[in-house]
Amino acid sequence: MSRDAFFERLSNVMAADAVRALEAFCTEPTGLSAYFTGTNKGDLRVRLIRAGRTIFTATYQTQNQQFLCRAYCIPATIAALGIPHERVDAPANPDEPQRSEFRLTPEEFSAHLLEVVLAAAVSFMLEHTA
Repeated sequence: MSRDAFFERLSNVMAADAVRALEAFCTEPTGLSAYFTGTNKGDLRVRLIRAGRTIFTATYQTQNQQFLCRAYCIPATIAALGIPHERVDAPANPDEPQRSEFRLTPEEFSAHLLEVVLAAAVSFMLEHTA
């Protein structure tokens, strides 16, 4: 149901295709799992399977037709991926476990989704591996 709610809100075919490609990529061999929740009328999340830790979330905001994303990596890492730095910041909520918050157009979301998820996974693993 949550997956359906997420896809119903999308108005961009490229963004929907990017999410489906991410779902296909996120399998046990990659160590990633993509899933959906009912939060914010349906959001996409990616977790590291072994750590049981969510490292990325995305909600499509229909009013401004953008994705609100949060990732485990710091804002500078997100900006280094080519996302305009003025739309990347630390989360406003100090209790937010993700380290960056940013907004993406559907085209940017399609182009950067996988690399943002991989950057978040690498950031988490580098910090939590001894």
